Amino acid sequence: MASFTSSVADLENLGPLIDLRLAVTTAAESAFKAADQPIPDPIRATFMVHTGAGGSVIQSGLAQQLDLYPVGNTQVNTPASQGVSCDIYAVRFLLPSNVIAEISATEMPLDGQNIQGLIGRDLLKHGVLVYIGYENQFTLSF
Repeated sequence: MASFTSSVADLENLGPLIDLRLAVTTAAESAFKAADQPIPDPIRATFMVHTGAGGSVIQSGLAQQLDLYPVGNTQVNTPASQGVSCDIYAVRFLLPSNVIAEISATEMPLDGQNIQGLIGRDLLKHGVLVYIGYENQFTLSF
């Protein structure tokens, strides 16, 4: 089982933040190679572990930077809006300690946030999250 522990200076106010790299999936990587096209470099990003999010989310524009095409579409409800149409992309999360996860993530605007995405319950269901508030730390194991 791979795991990592992160410390956040003000975990209560900032939340459980993870610096990761967002990349194309292994299938997309193979397609780029087969088409003799360069494979897009992974994007460094900060994501928040969000147990209230059913699915993982990437900031609008990140999929375009990775030259990805949508694999689906969904209607999303947020506290501020209902029924917003959002594209879904297959992506690879390169997390600390060589933890790699390939999932489908919904692309949404995260304007005004200090993050570029959310790690939702779709990924968390495969692991163990330990939140140690008084230590300003959390551990994620897969």
